[in-house]
Amino acid sequence: MSKDDRGKVEIPNEWKVESLGNLFEFYGGMPFSRSALGDSGFLYLHYGDIHKRGNGKFDVAKDSAWLPRVDISIEEVKENALLHDGDLVFADASEDYDGIGKSVVIENKSGETFVSGLHTIIAKGSSKELDLNFKRYFLSPPFVRNQFIRIATGATVYGISKANIKKINVLVPPLSEQRKIASILSSVDEAIEKTEAIIEQTEKVKKGLMQRLLTKGIGHTRFQQTDIGEIPEEWKINHGFIKIVSGYGFQASDYVEKGIPLVRINNIGYGEMLEDDFIYLPTPFATEYQKFLLKENDIIMALNRPITNGKLKIAIIKNKHVPSILYQRIGKLVFDTTKYHPEYIFLYLQSPQFLKQLEITFVGSDQPFIKNSEFAKLPFGIPSLQEQKKIAEILGSVDSKLRVERDKYDKLLRSKNALMQVLLTGKVRVKVKEEAEVVKT
Repeated sequence: MSKDDRGKVEIPNEWKVESLGNLFEFYGGMPFSRSALGDSGFLYLHYGDIHKRGNGKFDVAKDSAWLPRVDISIEEVKENALLHDGDLVFADASEDYDGIGKSVVIENKSGETFVSGLHTIIAKGSSKELDLNFKRYFLSPPFVRNQFIRIATGATVYGISKANIKKINVLVPPLSEQRKIASILSSVDEAIEKTEAIIEQTEKVKKGLMQRLLTKGIGHTRFQQTDIGEIPEEWKINHGFIKIVSGYGFQASDYVEKGIPLVRINNIGYGEMLEDDFIYLPTPFATEYQKFLLKENDIIMALNRPITNGKLKIAIIKNKHVPSILYQRIGKLVFDTTKYHPEYIFLYLQSPQFLKQLEITFVGSDQPFIKNSEFAKLPFGIPSLQEQKKIAEILGSVDSKLRVERDKYDKLLRSKNALMQVLLTGKVRVKVKEEAEVVKT
């Protein structure tokens, strides 16, 4: 093992440290805006599409169906803005640190005309130094990411330039080792993409089922027109049966390292609890603040900016979350569980038709919030308790499948990140044989 030229990263003797300026020639894209794009013309790579891409590659053969196009003549295209097989393209602007220096590799074996666009920087060359698939990953190690963050300029939007990118140092293993590393990481990426596709399809199934079951019910043939649309004749329209109990504004001085979890607004996801960022209160607070103590099957909802990305921030308390205490800006929904099934109400609150009604009641513009008196006016379509349970069971089975696939997705991401940490820095070597074998150095 040896150290790189700055003495900060220990690397295998066979590896090199190179600046991007020695590996690539850099060029700018062509500044066409989104409004100039359409369905005809040449393929066009917008910097926004680079930020959306998760697998680090655009394959013309697979992605041309959804990529935007720009309808111009070939004479209007700068030669260096044309994307060829193996080119690396950076987004030169980002609204957050994670997106600084985000890049994709171009796979364009057919040679189709592909134009690099607004806020992009094209890196050409290095076919003898870097494997095409390895380029998807070699900028991922923390010491490389930290260099990108250091060169970024700006306060609200972070920018990088061709001149600054050239100074960034990267690790370059032998080509044979690059191919094995890329093969291992690509196989994980393929599993991630398959899992993403399953999640996307299952979410579509759930959305369709929710739309049907929460408006048409199960087995009904006669329907009535109401303020919330057509619903079965046997259903009722109820409102005002839910009371919202707001949480308490605990002080930072109350926090302790271990104790009872304090459920804050950032612990509420879209239909689930987010447990990564819990803060704790002293155990005696469970007695002192019983009004704000949460129990199993309690439904909690964000009261400030409750809808983001078209989804409601809401969660249902499971046994593993008990006991926990409710913080301010979150509401606990209290209702008669002998008449209203918690899982049904939980699902109904997330339905598209209810979210449309809810948004109309918001107070404020910058930080819209739910007002208890306005929420109480909202109508709910309510079937019999027995039918509520059946609907909840059907949708709950789809949710169970989603949880399994999302857990699998999270594990694959963690596995990929762990592999990148060791394979891309040489801490763990791949032995170059017919079969890839990971060996420790």
